[in-house]
Amino acid sequence: MFVGVHHASPGVSPIHEIHDPRALSSNMETHFDLPPLLLRIPDAARLLGVGRSLTYQLIAEGELEVVRVGSVMRVPVTAVEDFVERQRTLTQTVRVDR
Repeated sequence: MFVGVHHASPGVSPIHEIHDPRALSSNMETHFDLPPLLLRIPDAARLLGVGRSLTYQLIAEGELEVVRVGSVMRVPVTAVEDFVERQRTLTQTVRVDR
């Protein structure tokens, strides 16, 4: 179980505090502080700084990877990062060719 960095109360071992039912509520909060692995389409668009329509177009063209979770599509955060890196590389290549 990942609980993040947690400093124990004075006189209480970190292991004891993790398993102490009274500490669960404070430790549980750290689970929700983790960044998401998958983004909704509007969130991926916002992260890219483009509109939803362009994001759906990038998905349809195979430029932006999606993962299906049941009946919904999600964009992996790493797919957004990969897309940006490909665009940066492409932009740098175009500059060199001029």
